[in-house]
Amino acid sequence: MPGRRIPNEHVAFLMSSYRTDLRPKMQQRRAIAGALGMNTEQVVNWFKKQHLRETRKAAGQLANCMSTSAQYAELRQKFEANPRPKCKEIIRKRSNTFSKSCCTDFPFSTLTVRILTL
Repeated sequence: MPGRRIPNEHVAFLMSSYRTDLRPKMQQRRAIAGALGMNTEQVVNWFKKQHLRETRKAAGQLANCMSTSAQYAELRQKFEANPRPKCKEIIRKRSNTFSKSCCTDFPFSTLTVRILTL
């Protein structure tokens, strides 16, 4: 019986069970096997194989989404043409706008203002 092919109606039932619970407990697997008139080992192996199929399918879809070397080169050129600002530049811009807008209102030193903005 282990080498026997699982009938399509059983596969449909197994798929619906798999969609409900990817990794059912052993008791649930025994119940499924009993309902279908199969060995528990067959059901356990089917769930393992189905999990591997899903994993491979997801990996294949991920591989299809990966960019080609030409796309990578294009993205790299765009980034080099317009790089992101460095952290120091962001802090400098932030402290300048903050100190210009409200430093005159408060008797804080510039160092205190920079600490408050971070």
